[in-house]
Amino acid sequence: MAESIWVILLDTSGSMGSGFTRVGEPTGLTEAGGWKRKIDAAKDLLLRRIEALRTPDVAVIQFTATARLLFLAPAVRFPEFAGVIRDLRAGGGTDLACALDEAASISGLSDYAQIKVLVISDGLTDADAAGRAADRLRAAYPQATIGVLLIDQTDEGDETAFQVATSDDVTYASSYAEVSKAVGSSAADMLASEVASVAVKQRRLVSDLLIAQDRPRLQTLLFEGSDTTPLNARTLAADVVPVLRALETLQDIADSSRGARSQIQVIDISQTSPVNASVSGIAKAVEVLDEQLTPWKREHAKRIADLRERKLKLQIAKLHAEAMSIRHKEELLSARVRKINAEAERLEIENDEKRIKMEEDELRKELLSLAKVVVMRLCSNADLDAMVRLQYETQALEATSIYVDTRYNVRTLYDDHQCSERPTRF
Repeated sequence: MAESIWVILLDTSGSMGSGFTRVGEPTGLTEAGGWKRKIDAAKDLLLRRIEALRTPDVAVIQFTATARLLFLAPAVRFPEFAGVIRDLRAGGGTDLACALDEAASISGLSDYAQIKVLVISDGLTDADAAGRAADRLRAAYPQATIGVLLIDQTDEGDETAFQVATSDDVTYASSYAEVSKAVGSSAADMLASEVASVAVKQRRLVSDLLIAQDRPRLQTLLFEGSDTTPLNARTLAADVVPVLRALETLQDIADSSRGARSQIQVIDISQTSPVNASVSGIAKAVEVLDEQLTPWKREHAKRIADLRERKLKLQIAKLHAEAMSIRHKEELLSARVRKINAEAERLEIENDEKRIKMEEDELRKELLSLAKVVVMRLCSNADLDAMVRLQYETQALEATSIYVDTRYNVRTLYDDHQCSERPTRF
């Protein structure tokens, strides 16, 4: 599948031949008197920005009351076509719906992993018809997004833009500075998407290299719930590294039971949403993670969260009780009454602490049972004596406890070309 394509719909209708009704605030970037008409601004900025695009392919559709495909080729060939854009003249009616339908009919469009449609128009068209055409395009190509660069904002243009755009992706332009900013923002969005796709491609290439070198295959771990968490030293130390250590311990158990040792290697850890890590040499541990540990952690998530909350409240209550005790000693006149109250609170805290301890003990018993299941899975077909099995169970219990104490549930993202029978999305 090809990476991405920009499909740019350029409005050259009669209304684009008029001047701006709104004048942007003069800035150091504004070219005073640079454009007299909206069509001149649209063509000029379109040419400048396409030259800077990294997207492999570009399509340009000109539309008035009808639409026609002017250009469809790699972006590097567009400069040869620039003269055609410069020679376009404004005239005729406006049918944005026709242009969107023309875009949806481009041959081979479904081969692209990302489709970025950019409408450059004043929006003076049938808004309802344009909205229906945009919905048809997105239904036919779920990987497509539509942005609108509205030149010269009007109420009618606003209505069209927000019916057409994906997730209100509308920018406005009434001067050189505003148009530059709007088109540059669209280019930045596409570059961000391309960066994410490069990361995926890099993992696939590393995976292919490991296979070619007959080395353990690559596993991609996605940390659920980390979409809004910045990847920094604190989150690495608190949540990512402990998971990797636990997996290494589990893999060591599996390897030791077979008299082997895997070459465990962390290939990369990245912030792409969510946080993910690419690791090789932990295949057996990942099986246990997917089939035993993460399902168990999800099942007991509420119970674990409740215990954490109660322990936190207990710590706060202890601090409060200690503060009360100190204050009681200083307040001689009411020391007796306050001491009694503090003692009552302390007793209640101790009772609650005992109840929590009992529940923690029950949970640890369940973790111990899970650790035994994990060892049986990791050491399948291995003839272990009682002492060795006990040692493995102790290690598995420690690794399982570490994983349960982290904030994230983790499971494996399998690349389609590696393991097509188990595609996974997060």
